[in-house]
Amino acid sequence: KVIAFESMATWLQQTKEIMEKCTTDNDTCMMDAVSGPIEPKNINMLIQYVWDHWDDPIDSIQHKVRTMFELSIATLEIKTTFYQQQDQYHQCVHALLKNLLAMDWHRKVKYALLNMLVEKVHTDVFLQAEPRLMEKCLFAMDSLILCPQITFFILAFLYRRVQDTIPGYEKFK
Repeated sequence: KVIAFESMATWLQQTKEIMEKCTTDNDTCMMDAVSGPIEPKNINMLIQYVWDHWDDPIDSIQHKVRTMFELSIATLEIKTTFYQQQDQYHQCVHALLKNLLAMDWHRKVKYALLNMLVEKVHTDVFLQAEPRLMEKCLFAMDSLILCPQITFFILAFLYRRVQDTIPGYEKFK
């Protein structure tokens, strides 16, 4: 199991690096060859795999599935930017967000992945998808195990909300 995650994470990392080089070199032939499997339906399957194994008791698997999630989103973004298909990327990320928001509010994976998505999606999209987002997060804090993950997400969301709503406001820590 660990080897499978390691192999998938390594493949995604190498694919990302090659795709970045293709972008720099404007190498369409190589990009076509390398990015073929990077499609929204395949990314969705990878992400479902991530969700299913996020809570694995083995730390190295948790680390690899997190890496797989980040790399899946990054490779799709590189590909859609290269081919000027940003709408496809946004549709995929918005669908992912809706699926995450539909997930049980007491799952640890939900907040970790939402925390990663807050950097990729404007907060208006979050609030359109779930107007009671903050309320639901706060209610889920009845679980002491989830409090740290929920707190990190809420803080990341609020920081991003300030950036999204105050023009010219610089990122702060």
